[in-house]
Formats: sequence, C-alpha cells, structure tokens
Amino acid sequence: MPALSSLRARMSWRDALGRLVSGEQYTVTHEAIPELQKAHAGLCERAALMRVHAEAAPNQLSQQELSRLADEDDSEAKRLAEALAALGAEVPRTEPVPPVGSLNHWERLVQDLEAHRSAMRRLREEAVHFAETVPQTAALFDRLCRLEEAHALRLRDLIARTDALALN
Repeated sequence: MPALSSLRARMSWRDALGRLVSGEQYTVTHEAIPELQKAHAGLCERAALMRVHAEAAPNQLSQQELSRLADEDDSEAKRLAEALAALGAEVPRTEPVPPVGSLNHWERLVQDLEAHRSAMRRLREEAVHFAETVPQTAALFDRLCRLEEAHALRLRDLIARTDALALN
C-alpha cells in the first residue's frame, strides 16, 4: 500500500504513538487542521481570482456568474474559518493573488476551471483520507468537494457559451 507507507514515512514514531494514545483528537489537531487551513486559503484565492476575472469579463452574463461563484467561495471560506476557530486553530490570512496573465476571457475561464478541478481532486483525497479517523472532517471535505464540482460545471457552461467549439 503506497498510501500507508507514505503516511508512515511522514509520521515520526512519536506522532504514531500519540495518534494511538489520543486517537481522533490527535488526528484533528495534527493532521486535519493544516489541511482545513489549506482548503480555506484555496477558497479565498479562487474567489479573489474569479472577482478579478469577473471585472475583466466582456459580457454581463460572465460578470454575474463569476461574481456569484466568488461569493459562494467567500461564503464557504467564512464557514470554514468559523469551523477552524471553533477548533481553536488559527485562520490563515490570505494575501491577494496576482492574476495569471491571460490573453482573453476564454483562457481566464479555463484557468478558473482548472483551479476548481485541482481543488476538487485534493478535497476528494482528503475526504477519503479522513473518512475512518475523523468522519465529521471527512464530511466537510466532501461538502467542499461537491461545491467545487458544482462550480466546475458552471464554469464549463460559461466556457461553452464563450466558445461553442471549446468543449468538443
């Protein structure tokens, strides 16, 4: 099992012993919190980038949809920040992400789509990873993954409207 061996390689013997002794709480504080903080930062970054792309959008439909997607990511980031605070974890500060240079609206939409797909894969992996040890945290990662999947579908629709041949 490559996943188990890589996990063991990352954990020191003290970490492994502590996990056996304190179980779920250890998993939440030492494994899940950093991943939740990364998820929070990712939501904030994607929201900020979509806002920049919404401002540069050539039509009202794209402006509105990208703004809605950014609002939804911001809203989920706030919920995640509240969950982190409830766990006593630090909520990471996010710095504005400079937009990646793109020549046109279609390319910016593709960048947004790829960012959401990448987040979806990472969140799905985290949901599976924590499914047995911390089911509530796994459910949170699963919910975030479903949100990213829904956003990816909406971005695909925008891409299709921008270039009908883009998805063929």
